[in-house]
Amino acid sequence: MSASSWALRCGKDLVSESDLDYEVQAKCGQPDDISLIGYGLTDDKTREFKIERWIYLQPNKTLFILRFEAGKLVDISWKRAP
Repeated sequence: MSASSWALRCGKDLVSESDLDYEVQAKCGQPDDISLIGYGLTDDKTREFKIERWIYLQPNKTLFILRFEAGKLVDISWKRAP
């Protein structure tokens, strides 16, 4: 089961929605997995942007799933690793 979250703790740092991808990587390190989910369009439909999913596996077997749109963190969710 997945639950919505607003922050992810990486050591002494917190990552939260609206952080940029390079800020997340600086705080949490390289993700365990990065997947390209697809592409979206800006509201005015003039530019295309990437949608990515980053996964961090925590030592307690929790997966944190971060979704980025145009390099900006828009969602943090988690679930137990299988």
